[in-house]
Amino acid sequence: MRNRQRDEVMRDVLQTAMGPGAGISRIMFSACLSHSQATAYLQQMMEDGLVVNDIEQGKKYYRTTPKGVEYLAALNRMCELLQMETRASEI
Repeated sequence: MRNRQRDEVMRDVLQTAMGPGAGISRIMFSACLSHSQATAYLQQMMEDGLVVNDIEQGKKYYRTTPKGVEYLAALNRMCELLQMETRASEI
């Protein structure tokens, strides 16, 4: 697997956290990140307002905010326009 750019990792995290949200383990698995990497990305994305942290029944869930959905849509449009080769397009 080749090294991914920051935007690609953020896209993977945002897609995983869409809808009902996801726990840290699910985000780590789907985005292929270690715990420390996932924590760092999630913390930065929360500061930027792209993800929120909710606690339900004693468990932490991360959910994509409306701003995060807009960022994800803009990133996907940009990839289409530039016809960038990303990990998602390789699958």
